[in-house]
Amino acid sequence: DTNSGGTFLWNIAPGLQTVGEDNGYLFDVLSELGSSGNDWAWATITREIDAGFNLEWSAIWEIHSLAAYGYRIPDKDIYVHNTWWMPAAWWHYSGPDISHVASPHPENGDEHKLRSLYPKGDTNYNSTGRGEVLQVGDTVTIRWVNDGPPGSWVSIDLSRTGGKTWTRLDSVPDTGSYRWYIDPSQAKCDSCRLRFRQWHSGIFTSADGTFGCFRLIREPLPPQQLAPPNGRQLFSPPVVLMVDSTLRNVDSFEFRLVQGGDTIWREKTTVPKCSLPDTLFVYNRSYKWFCRAHNQYGWGEFGPQWTFWCKFNQSVEEAEIDNSYLLLDAFPTVVPLSGGRVLLACESPASVRIEVYNVAGKRVAALSGLGRVVWEFTSDVRPGIHFVRLINGRRLLKHKLLVVN
Repeated sequence: DTNSGGTFLWNIAPGLQTVGEDNGYLFDVLSELGSSGNDWAWATITREIDAGFNLEWSAIWEIHSLAAYGYRIPDKDIYVHNTWWMPAAWWHYSGPDISHVASPHPENGDEHKLRSLYPKGDTNYNSTGRGEVLQVGDTVTIRWVNDGPPGSWVSIDLSRTGGKTWTRLDSVPDTGSYRWYIDPSQAKCDSCRLRFRQWHSGIFTSADGTFGCFRLIREPLPPQQLAPPNGRQLFSPPVVLMVDSTLRNVDSFEFRLVQGGDTIWREKTTVPKCSLPDTLFVYNRSYKWFCRAHNQYGWGEFGPQWTFWCKFNQSVEEAEIDNSYLLLDAFPTVVPLSGGRVLLACESPASVRIEVYNVAGKRVAALSGLGRVVWEFTSDVRPGIHFVRLINGRRLLKHKLLVVN
């Protein structure tokens, strides 16, 4: 084909044969022009793919040179890779004009046939960074298989550019596996590939590689979440978040608890668990939590959000802030840090207890008084969202407060 298109259909099959012969391959090319009279060569297409031949297919005159390597019925679609503008996709086999099939048939193939198994790389063809995630400092077993007799040895190459450039990783006996120690000096990369080149008695016999790209990371993988199980209802406290502790070279963990759209607790700890205060929870509400780990290179990515439901009652009735109970002019939503203090008050003259937490989940104030309580800012109060919990008798109310500079 040309770089700009415009290839005549009848030149495709001879062109494939010429390029192959120029590179030392021997093969014939089956060439057939499809039309309405032969069902656009559907029988030939399916026969060639069933026999293991990947073929060139032209859907219509204007859109051709598609690499076809699969089909599905009864819709009669063909799985193709269009090298011009899109990744692999299903295309309907027939068009309003004509179609064309050019299927190379290799001759005198070598009996050695190496096929890679792991890492597979990104199987969503033509994407990057969606395959396996491997971490520097780990030892990974690379695997391949021989569909024929094994060769003498295999050369393993690594690409960090999606296959554009390669460096030698190692040369090993053709045993089907290799223990790859990923040196910590390796930089993170989202577009890694491996290729395997097999040699037998000094002759290059076959080759294969990862289907797509895999990732190398330096920060730790998200820890495996253990408890509470995803979707579980909790009928009694305490609530303890727990992750797997077997990640190597991890020095700390960060847990986050979310209710609605707010992070209501954030805790960094050196142990793989986090015990949450009972006063955080409201009966019959759902909460989400997730975690990430830290090593010498920094914080890794957060794992997936797990959900649990609170199904236990506390010692006080819980409710949202309501206007009839609190004096809103004395219970503001935004206060300046420079003021040094804020009045938190309710209509009831009974004794109240107030606790204030910052967005990291740290309690920054614990106050009590008769109806009207003043929160004096201390040196550890910083600008940001704060959560106020007011307990009056057997009623618990919650309020969000923003401290600004």
